[in-house]
Amino acid sequence: MLTSPLASAWAWHRSAGTGLSADAIRVGPVVLAELPWPAGDLDDAVAALQNNDVRCCAAEVHAAFTVGDDDALNSWWEAALIRIEARQPTNVTVRSLPE
Repeated sequence: MLTSPLASAWAWHRSAGTGLSADAIRVGPVVLAELPWPAGDLDDAVAALQNNDVRCCAAEVHAAFTVGDDDALNSWWEAALIRIEARQPTNVTVRSLPE
């Protein structure tokens, strides 16, 4: 759910600058409780995330919100994801969650 461009933008507008840097957010229980939930099905998003495909998961969650495509929003989210990926250590391996 939190991987979607729409949820990310919503959280950003709600909590921008509350993290450890000016471009970070702190997602606490209040923000999570207020987060809008998509009306559509999330099964494909869950499957994508289980396969470590964050971008596909994001697209599926965004589709579940049934708000249509938004190139500006998707571009903003993709740029943010690229910055996050660039900060990740190279020696970290992805672990799957237990079934």
